[in-house]
Amino acid sequence: MAQLFDIKKHFSKVFLASLAGLAIGFYLLEEVSSWEDVPLGQVFYIVIGCVFIAVSAIFLIAAIKVRFFPKKRKRKGSRPVFLDEEKRKKRNPNQQNP
Repeated sequence: MAQLFDIKKHFSKVFLASLAGLAIGFYLLEEVSSWEDVPLGQVFYIVIGCVFIAVSAIFLIAAIKVRFFPKKRKRKGSRPVFLDEEKRKKRNPNQQNP
């Protein structure tokens, strides 16, 4: 699956951008929305602040997950081998047939 960008390569940039987004969202949510006369209204800044915080948190969690918890890859080398009846009898002569 092709990704837009490789998070492993750009982890520090994504991490810093996510932290900046969290800071901007927190500033909009706590400071600007509490002013008395805001140009676009207090609800607008509350919603935009929450959106910034949510999107930044999603990117931050995704970047940490990809960086520190990589996927486990399946091994292609060894496959189970089933022996024929004769070979199985030669290996275990004490085993009785049902």
